[in-house]
Amino acid sequence: MRHSRPLLVALLALASPLAAQGASASYVPPPSSRAIEYHAISDPEGALMGYYSALLIFAPDGAPSPAKPWTVDLAVNLGYVPPLSYDQRTAGRDKPEATNITAVFGYPKVTLWFPYHIGLTAAYTPPIDVGGGKPYIYAFSLEGLAVSTPSIDIVPRITYTGGYIQAPITCNKNLSTSGNESFEFYWATVCNARESTDRLEPNQWSFELNATGSWLEGRLLPFAGAGVVQYKTTFDIQVQTGNGIDTDHPILKMNSTEGYGMLGATWVASPLWRFGGALFWEPGSVFTGRLSATLRLNGK
Repeated sequence: MRHSRPLLVALLALASPLAAQGASASYVPPPSSRAIEYHAISDPEGALMGYYSALLIFAPDGAPSPAKPWTVDLAVNLGYVPPLSYDQRTAGRDKPEATNITAVFGYPKVTLWFPYHIGLTAAYTPPIDVGGGKPYIYAFSLEGLAVSTPSIDIVPRITYTGGYIQAPITCNKNLSTSGNESFEFYWATVCNARESTDRLEPNQWSFELNATGSWLEGRLLPFAGAGVVQYKTTFDIQVQTGNGIDTDHPILKMNSTEGYGMLGATWVASPLWRFGGALFWEPGSVFTGRLSATLRLNGK
């Protein structure tokens, strides 16, 4: 059995600067007299924010498999975004929110492996229009081999996700063609016949433990993991007027700590290519699946 003391030191070292970075990178709206509402994740509004926050957890999309120093993993990820029901989208209000913007969400990522089987991963989603929404999400993770036995490896990970997603959720032009008089009236009077520029702003840390096995002489790597995430999510309702944002609409906040689990595997197709898949579940929020393809450039 092998223990990696540098991993613990690295995890603790990463936490402080990234926490500061995450706080400073949060979007700050213009000064105003806008009200701020705090919602529990059990509230309809909080549950809606918790749903999308869970989808943004930087969880594994394949088996964590540490590599030798200076190895670089170049990967792409694609995840399923389950649609919300009409009742879920109303969030306790009279009008459904336009939250079913896309059915998939993905990002490129790169991992650099250091000595002692420590890996640092960065991911980024540029603000490209996806179904009317623009994601600007970045994430980091630090992972490493804590315990290794002939049959299983234990790999802890610490992750951070920040940035924002901007989308016309409160006021979407579909309201004007819905055929519902109430919705069309809302579009004309409350939305001022303009799409809103609402922003969902995740600010979340997570810690998880993953167990990776090895089957078929190392070609198939099954894994299972569990983690805990701390959410500090903001939803900024930005209804537009002819002179900027309508300050009568509040800024919503949701702070919560939740648990989640993963189950999946990686197929090592060749020394260069590996393909992964994982199921992700946060009880009460979301159950989804993710796929990934990785090009591993082995270090010397």
